[in-house]
Amino acid sequence: MSEHMQLKVDISGANREAAASVLSKFFREQFGTEPARPDPQQGSDQTRSGDAMQQWITLVLSIPVALLATIDIVERTKLKERVQRLVEQIRQAVQGDGSVVLQVEERPALDVVYASPAEVVEALRPPEETPDGGAR
Repeated sequence: MSEHMQLKVDISGANREAAASVLSKFFREQFGTEPARPDPQQGSDQTRSGDAMQQWITLVLSIPVALLATIDIVERTKLKERVQRLVEQIRQAVQGDGSVVLQVEERPALDVVYASPAEVVEALRPPEETPDGGAR
């Protein structure tokens, strides 16, 4: 199992800067680290959508799996409350115009704008180990 879990968040819409600010603050407060923001000149902040260019902001974060694995039941309840506030703040920031897509490792992508707090918390859980030491 890898020592770090990789998170990638793609943010689109007119208010993408506000949503990126909300997410960066959450990651700083929750995990003590600032997400990286790849250089837009390398094409990571834009994607082609038909004939129009869709503007994106990409945030990338690497979280130690050990940090996530030590979250106990009480901390998980607090995390769910923080995620509830995060989801509400993101919905206010994008104002119905855009998406905030969370990609954790190889798991299915999750649009935080439409997700429940429980789905976001579940996405942030570290992979479980199998008895042979591999990840499920």
